[in-house]
Amino acid sequence: IPEEIQLFIGLEVLSLDQNQIRKIENLPDGLARLYLYQNQISKIENLPAGLSYLNLNQNQITRIENLPASLSELFLHQNQITRIENLPPGLRVLSLDQNQITRIENLNDGLERLYLYQNQIRERPHNLPANLSLFM
Repeated sequence: IPEEIQLFIGLEVLSLDQNQIRKIENLPDGLARLYLYQNQISKIENLPAGLSYLNLNQNQITRIENLPASLSELFLHQNQITRIENLPPGLRVLSLDQNQITRIENLNDGLERLYLYQNQIRERPHNLPANLSLFM
């Protein structure tokens, strides 16, 4: 991501889909929504503290990590994630379709929608958050 992007101080939405980006970096602090669909990103890092929406579908991410506490919607389908972990407390929507997840675990009570189509989950747990809509 070019350093010049940081100069756009009032920028709230940034879409850099299909750009062969390998590393998340140089993002402006005020960014609220970030689209990095179909790149070559392998690690979640360097996200702005106030980010509320993140789309990293179709990348090479193996681990959910380094997410800002402000994040409410996270889209990570078609990556290589094996485990649900490190979710921010205010997350409401999580899409993990087409990953390698085997267990539903570590969910926040505030999670409202969870998408897990085409994973390797064998059983549905009984202790899911009360307001959760699960799609699998």
